[in-house]
Amino acid sequence: MIATMPIAEPISHNTPSKQKATSADVIPHCDCQDYRARGIACPCSLEYASKTGKRAVERLVHKSVFFNDTNIAANVELQSQAEAAKGCWKTIAANHVVQLSPENIRVGNLLGRGGFCLVFDAELNMKSLQHGGDYCVKFLRPEIIIERRKFARGIADLAIEAHFLATLNHPHILKIRGVTAGIDLFQPVYPKLTAKPGVEGGYFLLLDKMHTTLDKKIDVEWRQRVEKYNSFLYRTAHDLKGIKRKGIKVERMESALQLAQAMQYLHQHMIVYRDLKPDNIGFDKENNLKLFDFGLAKELKPYKRHEDGTYHLTANTGSRRYMAPEVALRKRYNLSVDVYSFAILLWEIFSLEKPFDGYSEQQHMSFVVQRGFRPKIETLRSWPEGMRTLVQRCWDQDMNKRPQFRDIVSAIVEIKNSFVNSD
Repeated sequence: MIATMPIAEPISHNTPSKQKATSADVIPHCDCQDYRARGIACPCSLEYASKTGKRAVERLVHKSVFFNDTNIAANVELQSQAEAAKGCWKTIAANHVVQLSPENIRVGNLLGRGGFCLVFDAELNMKSLQHGGDYCVKFLRPEIIIERRKFARGIADLAIEAHFLATLNHPHILKIRGVTAGIDLFQPVYPKLTAKPGVEGGYFLLLDKMHTTLDKKIDVEWRQRVEKYNSFLYRTAHDLKGIKRKGIKVERMESALQLAQAMQYLHQHMIVYRDLKPDNIGFDKENNLKLFDFGLAKELKPYKRHEDGTYHLTANTGSRRYMAPEVALRKRYNLSVDVYSFAILLWEIFSLEKPFDGYSEQQHMSFVVQRGFRPKIETLRSWPEGMRTLVQRCWDQDMNKRPQFRDIVSAIVEIKNSFVNSD
């Protein structure tokens, strides 16, 4: 029996490796400590973060198959602030991204907090963007700005996310609506940054607002409804035929299917997401699932592929609870790491329990990563056998034995339809 210990905080982002400062990174005679004491970024940190953001975009588009001119032209319409204010619409594109100034946005209540960023409710004063949608704005946390390397990493993550969201076109992937005025997407230039926090800091993203997140769905809505529907009184008085109990299972299967469809779309474009977890999955007002937070996403480019189908990618990337063993072991990996994460997430959606709850970081490494321990599949005994088998195939210790998302989508559709039509 494993002794339970408080689980270590999940790793949301891998820590940047230490790099030797160069003359290009530092402005002479910058009194960094004085700026830091005042809670603002110093000039050399601003320049370093700008250059880091520029390099991130350069790496993103270098020899890219996904970020090619044809794909961008088909999916993205970039519009200046002046054009947006006039209501100019040059083409009909999947994603309409407008440049916005801080005065265009009124920041509301805090909605979420990530490793580097904060997300707030947002209102706009630009009629050209008022198409009935609700918005949120994402920018760096104030305390990150004064830490030079975290500031740079945060800017790079925002730049990466902005480019992915602007180009991706899928009903279950979040839409980006605007970026900071002066930020020209797909142009590897220096982002214009200031020492100010929030939307005035020089890099923010305007996104569609989510009604709730998957972690809240699991912890509050689904769990409460399951407990209610499974109670003896409710079963005998209100749900004798089990219609409600069956309905909430179908709802969770549908959410799993929508997530698998989003992942299939990413993998078709050779994009590995690397951070599947409930915090990064939301639902809109119509209860449609949306995948967001693409700061750790990466395109797997053909020239970097090894003969065995793996790629040399950053280790320990993502949240440890959902991290594939090969990532934690610092081995080369490929798209299949997302399949493993999906399996752990699938078990959580169906069991409504937290996987590896109580494991310390050491225990997780010893039992899960090195010895292949997994959440108890018996917990899903009330679900169709085909679904339990799918979960086990997806979290296989051998990455080569995990199915691809096109097969996962087909399997979930078949299992769901069979379940719906069963007595």
